[in-house]
Parts: sequence; C-alpha cells; structure tokens
Amino acid sequence: MPSRNIVCNASIFGSDSSFVGGGNGNFIDSTSHAPSTFGIVGGGQQNKICAGTNHSSIFSGYNNCVAGSCSAILSGANNYDGGLNNVFIAGSGITGVCANTLHVNALWANGLPFNPPGPLTPAQGTIFVLPYGSTPSFPMLPSTGVLWIV
Repeated sequence: MPSRNIVCNASIFGSDSSFVGGGNGNFIDSTSHAPSTFGIVGGGQQNKICAGTNHSSIFSGYNNCVAGSCSAILSGANNYDGGLNNVFIAGSGITGVCANTLHVNALWANGLPFNPPGPLTPAQGTIFVLPYGSTPSFPMLPSTGVLWIV
C-alpha cells in the first residue's frame, strides 16, 4: 500500500506553505479558524502538526505531536510539546512542560570547559559544567534558572 500523508485543507485555509516530505500517516492540520502555516513533517509515521500551529517541525519518528508554534521534535516516539511555544524535543516519551526549553531524556555534554578563568557567579541562563564528584565553590541555587551539569 502506498504511503499516505495529509496536509489538510492546504489550498483553502492557509497550510499551503507547509510540507510533508515522506513517511506514512503524517498529518498537518488546518482549519478556517486555526490555519497552520510553514510547518514541516520530514518523514516518519503518524506524526501530527496541529491546527493553529505556525513555524513548527517534526523531522522524523513515530506518533509525535506538535501543537505549539515555533516548536520542533527532532525524532523519537510518543512525544508532545504540551501545546507550548518554542519547545524542542529530542528523545522518546517526552511531554513539554516549559516554553522556550530543550527537553531531552538525557544529556551528554562532552568537552565543555569546566575551569573558566576568574570567579564564578551564577546568573539567569548560565550553564555550569563541573567534573563528576566536584563541588562548586558557591551555593547551588536551582531556582535561579542556572543549569548545572555535573
């Protein structure tokens, strides 16, 4: 049976700037009240970009769903962006819980410097990488938005 992908109502309601590259059962939804534009499903199976979603992508995988704008699922299975904007998912079985955030099952960061010159002061949006088993010379404050990779 040939693959079947759907860009819903593309010529009528505005998802004509969206693209489904391949795979099977992939779907970009669009309605007159909630057009989807500039979405991409690269391939995979049973992936869906929901109505009202703009500039979002699912590159591959199985049974992934994007409902927030400017979000992307790299690959994996059974992922959902939680309807949040600017969510990026790499892995499987992940539901987005915070906008403007990368969601992963695990993260391996190799080769990042962990001895920067001068004193370290945690600030919003900072990433500190410490060698395994080491302790920072200042208190760890998880509520400040600092990402600690230990």
